[in-house]
Amino acid sequence: MEEAGFGAVPPFDALPSRLPAPDEIDIEWQLLDDTIDEWRRGEAADAAGLTADARREALLDLHVTEIAALTAQLERVAARRASLIAAAHRESVAIDDERAEVRERAGLRVPSPRRRAELVRRSLTAEIACATRTTEATVARWIGDAEALGEGLDATLAAALAGRISYLHARTIADEAGSLPASHRAEFEAEALRVAATTTPGRFRRQARLLRERMHPDSIEARAADAAADRHVRIEPAHDGMAWLTAHLPAATAASIDARLTDTAGHLRALEGEERTTAQLRADVLADLLLGEAQMSTSPEQTSSPVPAARRGIRPTVSVTVPARRMLGHGDGPAVLDGYGPIPIDDALELVGASGSLRRLLTEPETGAVLSVGRERYTVPPDLRARLRVRDGTCRFPGRDRRADASEIDHTRDWAAGGETAHDNLAHLCARHHHLKHEAGWRVVQRGGGVLDWRSPLGREYTTDPVEPMSPACESGRVPEREPEPEHEPPF
Repeated sequence: MEEAGFGAVPPFDALPSRLPAPDEIDIEWQLLDDTIDEWRRGEAADAAGLTADARREALLDLHVTEIAALTAQLERVAARRASLIAAAHRESVAIDDERAEVRERAGLRVPSPRRRAELVRRSLTAEIACATRTTEATVARWIGDAEALGEGLDATLAAALAGRISYLHARTIADEAGSLPASHRAEFEAEALRVAATTTPGRFRRQARLLRERMHPDSIEARAADAAADRHVRIEPAHDGMAWLTAHLPAATAASIDARLTDTAGHLRALEGEERTTAQLRADVLADLLLGEAQMSTSPEQTSSPVPAARRGIRPTVSVTVPARRMLGHGDGPAVLDGYGPIPIDDALELVGASGSLRRLLTEPETGAVLSVGRERYTVPPDLRARLRVRDGTCRFPGRDRRADASEIDHTRDWAAGGETAHDNLAHLCARHHHLKHEAGWRVVQRGGGVLDWRSPLGREYTTDPVEPMSPACESGRVPEREPEPEHEPPF
């Protein structure tokens, strides 16, 4: 039996089922709805004796009043959630401390306090994310806000719970106060609460930033040098073959880039016949600069295409999945760019033409694919690794969307416990969730077809499906005979 950081974990099928509790929140919302309906009927009756125009204005005012009231309630609910998250974190820590004491008395190994605290936070984040169908990044922000508000910002949390300020105001105070030394936070909080009471969230954020700047004892130069270490760039898929590219940079650098994009776009916008908007031009200029275009396009004829010509100048290593029927000239399904999702077939062909390295991946397993090496070796062979990456697409933890190629292939049943290196005992897990599985009491079994059944330490159950299931031939356990390799690598 494996041992985890929280103590011995019982077999998956021995864990108790979680009984659903009465949903008291739904009952409370129904009571609220009934009260609002009764109030609305009374207000409407009062307006019945008015003229038609006055009655419409009265009813419109009624709607606005209700919107304002519900908005205030939603903000209070968010503040209540923060207080509950803080309480849940304290309870998680207490439970872990008790279990650590039991293990120490039994002479068992106990992780370091720092490691235990990390696992407690990760597991709680995963529990809440799965229960709310929310990303872990969002839940991590909730927990961070709750910790900030629950430790030293009691007046801010009380104001949000009472509805005197919005939860957005409270988050702003937590954000700004969190970077101040503890000795300066009380003074900052008192002044920030005074300003927040009469200011919109957007305006308040600017004022709170200035207030923090005035109160911070360290120079802006020293803080900027430290903050620059966190610079990064990330990509986020969007719809219809588009994506967001964002960069966290020093403000001066970002402003300089923005100014150059605007200046160059303005120059191109002034050319005769140019029909692109300034926003489109700024995007095209950015792409040209980053992709190494030797000479910036200077005429509308050269730059009218929405696909930057500079793409011809790069030679990426790409992984493109194409439906087998589409590859044979049938159907109209999209190609799939690894780590992004569906893209037009023409874009896939263009990437393939510019690529210096290709991996042949089809949406049906290719003849000769190795599906299992059993207990012969622990290491996953390359062709099975490639197939699993297509099947999984992402880390297979509930709600996780980290790319499979940035994750690890995990033996669902541990190799040390007799697990095989086979497609039905392997799945991608990012490092964070790999550790939760082995050290924090999260349990998983494979149902077949790449479907994973998870159970959290609290007994909550979740199922994750593969992006692309294995074919029926694979699931039957029959390994097709290997055909001779082609002399030349086909385009996919």
